[in-house]
Amino acid sequence: AGQLITGRIVSEDETHYVVLIDPQDSSKVVEVAKEDVDRMDPSPTSMMPAKLLDSLNQDEVLDLMAYLLSRGNPRDPMFRD
Repeated sequence: AGQLITGRIVSEDETHYVVLIDPQDSSKVVEVAKEDVDRMDPSPTSMMPAKLLDSLNQDEVLDLMAYLLSRGNPRDPMFRD
């Protein structure tokens, strides 16, 4: 019987994957030998918590998107008035 591991690959080398299994705790990782992997499937759902943006108003969501798209660069054209 196999084991299902759900997470995000944060690093790999020639023989192993390192998988982050808790997006809120970066210390929770699992190392998996590539030879032990039968298959990898993309998740049909996001790892982001449900309704994360519900507490933000429209301007806050737009500010967040500008920040993410600019990669935090305050001189990016995204921040022009």
